[in-house]
Amino acid sequence: MGPDDIERVQAVEVDAGARFREVPEPRIAACADHPPFPSDELRAFAEAGRAWVFEVDGVVVGFVLAEEVDGCGHIEELAVARSHGGRGIATALIDGVAQWAIAQGLAALTLTTFRDVAWNRPLYERRGFRVLADDEVTEGLRTKVAEEEDYGLPPELRVVMRRDLPGDGGGGEPDRLHRDGVEHELHVGDTGGIDSGQHVGQGGEGDG
Repeated sequence: MGPDDIERVQAVEVDAGARFREVPEPRIAACADHPPFPSDELRAFAEAGRAWVFEVDGVVVGFVLAEEVDGCGHIEELAVARSHGGRGIATALIDGVAQWAIAQGLAALTLTTFRDVAWNRPLYERRGFRVLADDEVTEGLRTKVAEEEDYGLPPELRVVMRRDLPGDGGGGEPDRLHRDGVEHELHVGDTGGIDSGQHVGQGGEGDG
């Protein structure tokens, strides 16, 4: 993700989040009106090499933000434009973060997401994540859940999930992935070593 991507990333997040209006639970539906990540926060993720975008024909249609939490790669946000849902873009972004996390020697991927939204927990379970029991949730992840509650995401509607990663340190940095028979490029922030969407909203919404 470079500086020129920030406005498009914010537009993708708003577009993806609008899908929450379909959910009958009003506290979840309200997420459709949440503002996108501020520009300065997106810039910080990009400068740290922990922000990736997925482009189709040169246009950003998905993105993912990650950080390290308690020795794991934590997916802070993932979103894909609704016009490009169901094409494997969310999976590609998750796989890209997994490559980054393995290269960093991290043990797993973690995220938080809505328990009963069809394109949240069930999607991640199909991609190898499992819901953590309460006694498995680390202090850093508990802090994340508390921060989300302050942001307006009720913890009783959320789950914390984890996908273990191979421990061989291989994989390298994510760069190119194939979807729809076409080679697409994952771009990381300016300092990340590469040229430099479904909604994971505050840690985990997707659809493809």
